[in-house]
Amino acid sequence: MNIKKMLKLPLTWIATAMLVCIIVCGIIFKTHPIKVIPLCISCFVMLMQANVNRYAFLLGGLNSIIYAASAVSMQLYANALYCLIVSFPLQIFTLINWQRNTRGGRTETQKLSAKGRLLGVGIIISLWIVLYLIFSGLDSPYIVLDNTVSVLGIITTILCLLRYSEYAILQLVGGCFSLATYIQLTADDISNVVWIIFTGYSLVCNIVSFINMNRQSKLKEKAL
Repeated sequence: MNIKKMLKLPLTWIATAMLVCIIVCGIIFKTHPIKVIPLCISCFVMLMQANVNRYAFLLGGLNSIIYAASAVSMQLYANALYCLIVSFPLQIFTLINWQRNTRGGRTETQKLSAKGRLLGVGIIISLWIVLYLIFSGLDSPYIVLDNTVSVLGIITTILCLLRYSEYAILQLVGGCFSLATYIQLTADDISNVVWIIFTGYSLVCNIVSFINMNRQSKLKEKAL
């Protein structure tokens, strides 16, 4: 999307307001900078994703490294592993793949078959069990939500890499679980309130992304 057009969108001003809000709350509640910095960057990553801008993956991939350090500080070990091993490399590959499959300024997406969706559900359940077995010994109080958010994030990232439009709805579901996770974290440590602010904003962006992706898919179907 054209930068000048993006600056006129209400969501851009919401992103700016969230950035200011996160910084101010971080100062008030003395939130460690390692928790605040990735959120500030993500305000604009989410804005770009909402507008189906492929360069969001480049910025998001690099930001994943900072997210990993932040996740470890909050005992979200599955999330930290996801950031380093999945999110960082796959978002860079996603940018390359989307760049190669762009026509007329838009990336061409595809849809999963019914069989593919069933396979996806099976993979989600299997991954969740594997992560639970890996991290159950670390005694994290957030293991259930942490695993759920991380598994949904892994599948969403892979679907996005392969240009399957279903990534948008899965991203939305993952956002709801993320909000529940950070509400629990904030109940234990008020300095984590910045994550609730950001996750609420992310949900708005995920909804917009879902709407834009559906609109793009319908335009493609009409063209066919």
